[in-house]
Amino acid sequence: MCLREMEAVFLRFDSFDFEADRRFQDGLKDLKKSKNSSEEKLHELKLFFYNRFVEPIDRHSYTHWSCASPRGTARDCDTTDTRTEPSADTQQKQLSFAEVMRLVQDGQEVPGGAKLEVKPTNQNPTESQMERRLKPWETCGS
Repeated sequence: MCLREMEAVFLRFDSFDFEADRRFQDGLKDLKKSKNSSEEKLHELKLFFYNRFVEPIDRHSYTHWSCASPRGTARDCDTTDTRTEPSADTQQKQLSFAEVMRLVQDGQEVPGGAKLEVKPTNQNPTESQMERRLKPWETCGS
């Protein structure tokens, strides 16, 4: 998408009437019920809603655009992006299915997998409390 098209999307987002949209207002009720509602959360909710129901919009690009535009508010520019990009040291390589399968077959630990402590109970299974249903051919002969 070229810069002019992205700017048009951002302008349409800024002029979108969230107050008149019933679906947005229904979702907003849940945010108002929570104790940690803030302007930033409201802005994130608006971006999510617009992206999901109106047209695609990139949150990161919109934030940069709104800071650079002359009509950008202090709220747009002061918020720091809480997402951190993983560094090359901590970023793990995405394993393919075949690589994971090989690790499992070799008995090696799969990186990022949860280590479960599974222990047998060594108890007899409980007996069924319900009566077995008869099959259709078993009921015909009775």
